[in-house]
Amino acid sequence: TALHWACHKGHLGVSQELLKAGSDVFSIDLTRKTALHVAAEQGHAGIVDALLKKGASVNMRDKAGFTALHHASDRGFAPVVENLLKAGANVNAKDLRNGWTSLHRACSRGYLYIVHELVKGKANINLRDGVRITPHNLPTLTLNL
Repeated sequence: TALHWACHKGHLGVSQELLKAGSDVFSIDLTRKTALHVAAEQGHAGIVDALLKKGASVNMRDKAGFTALHHASDRGFAPVVENLLKAGANVNAKDLRNGWTSLHRACSRGYLYIVHELVKGKANINLRDGVRITPHNLPTLTLNL
């Protein structure tokens, strides 16, 4: 949709105008991503806020079972992670690919600040993925949480 495109490109003003004009925050693309997924995946915190204020669902999942928090955690976008946590994102949601949570993703990438934010947000460090690996088994989590 036009809203997906504006969110992907980081056009806050265009996104806001589309939202004012009635663009559906729940519409999905072919991979079942909402505009919130796209904005989170690209690190556009202002657009994420605008979408949340318009009622975007913070816990909707795309085709791979990713939430917006999975995308932001995987890409290292701390301001987006913080905003999604404040909006009530399910910090322990597992994706459909390998059963990873946002904490698994942040740990695997070495994003220590995001790891700390997720743990502060009550991420379960003992949740196991599809092959029974906990975030604790991933290297960055062993660095003095």
